[in-house]
Amino acid sequence: MDTTLHSVELDLLIARLEWPVPSVRWWAMQELAYLLLNKARRSVVEASLRERLRDCAFETEIVEILQIFWLARLKDPKFSIDPSIGDEINARSLLSDQFLTSLNPGTERFGKSLAPFKAIQDCFTVPSDLLNAESVHFPIILRNTLRLMEAASGEPFEAQFFYEWENSKSRTPLRWSLMHHFLEGRPGSTTGQFFSSVSARARSAFLRTLTVAHEHNWLSTRALEYRAIMTLPLDPSTAWLRSNVPPFFLPQLASPDANSDPEEIVKQLLSASVSGKQILGAISCPVFYSKYEFVEIEIKLYWLENKLTKTKPPRNTIPNLLSGEVLNLESTILHPASNEPIHGRSDYKPITHLIFPWRCGYAQADINFRGLYAPTSIAPSTVTAIPHRDCIQFFEDKKLLGSGGYWTNNWEPCYPVGAKPRIGTYLMVEKTFLSDLIAGQKKEGEIVFHWVAESFHKKNEIDSYETSQLEGKISLSEITKL
Repeated sequence: MDTTLHSVELDLLIARLEWPVPSVRWWAMQELAYLLLNKARRSVVEASLRERLRDCAFETEIVEILQIFWLARLKDPKFSIDPSIGDEINARSLLSDQFLTSLNPGTERFGKSLAPFKAIQDCFTVPSDLLNAESVHFPIILRNTLRLMEAASGEPFEAQFFYEWENSKSRTPLRWSLMHHFLEGRPGSTTGQFFSSVSARARSAFLRTLTVAHEHNWLSTRALEYRAIMTLPLDPSTAWLRSNVPPFFLPQLASPDANSDPEEIVKQLLSASVSGKQILGAISCPVFYSKYEFVEIEIKLYWLENKLTKTKPPRNTIPNLLSGEVLNLESTILHPASNEPIHGRSDYKPITHLIFPWRCGYAQADINFRGLYAPTSIAPSTVTAIPHRDCIQFFEDKKLLGSGGYWTNNWEPCYPVGAKPRIGTYLMVEKTFLSDLIAGQKKEGEIVFHWVAESFHKKNEIDSYETSQLEGKISLSEITKL
């Protein structure tokens, strides 16, 4: 491409910020941040983003644009933006103030609000269209959070949210969703992670409610800023993750001539993943043979004791993946998912755990739904997650345990009901980590890969998918020697 960015190309990229597909928004935000770091292109890109700021109809749209500038600063700490950017804001919120303060500490230029931050005095009943949209277009956690703050403070957080929602109706277009253009097959057979102006309306009402609470001292600034981060487009800890196909993922697996036996697929993946100092620790991905036939694969590492113990497995053996301070938007925070041993069997001790980012990052819905993986010792331990280039590295006491990330071969947003997004997530662990783990075990056992494969198939577009599931285990010693 020429050193000069043509306006049509930039306009197309900025237009992607309005797509109903979250993963496309994420990609567009990263690409625009990269362009801001290009000296030859920065001025025209910044001018276009400033113009977009002036046209935003929702507080959450302001936040999306500001996080692009913040992403550039996260990639290059020397990147700076003139404080005058605050003057372009016409839909101010507590979260936009946080971004502006992060980009320019001490700034007083926060822009204007769409309407005064007025605290309601009377009761306000729940709007019927809000109930219809909740849990479909925006997460129920928003209203649950407001209820908790209301219980703690005695202030009308929930009624204020209803008021802000009702007042934003005029900003919502009559045709507020384009997601049906991306769905395939008969109605109800496919789904996806989509974004609509209704979700923008809900997050904006949530942000305005928190800003009202801040203006009227309902709760501490710290507590309110912490909740506002729930509406971030990108989780700070995973914001710079990039699609990176692991070298062991064999293209020939997903072909019409491939052997569709799930166990053979698992063995091929494991054999191909043995390389150098690392080995596959976990993976979750779809493998497509044709448009109507694919299999969902999940593989995870476990320590399998030789004798089944009778003690009840502990519930809290998942690491605390926390490093950094969330309040200043410099977080590397990841939360573990519930991860019980297989079918309650206490002889299976998880070595890799499914984790999820913090309760934010709506533009990362695909990886949030499929989940990322982290390594951990069998005993409770603290693991630090650090973003590194296109992936995340995991450390325990400064010792590298492994690295993980995600990949996609296309941005197709829909998938069959019951399946997961068409991306893959994986974790590679250090062989030294596994050797040390074996050496530290008091009971006899071995490291095994436990796999689950769910097959989906149908004959044509109008049929429903038929599914079947298989699972099994493969000893690490069958794949490689440490």
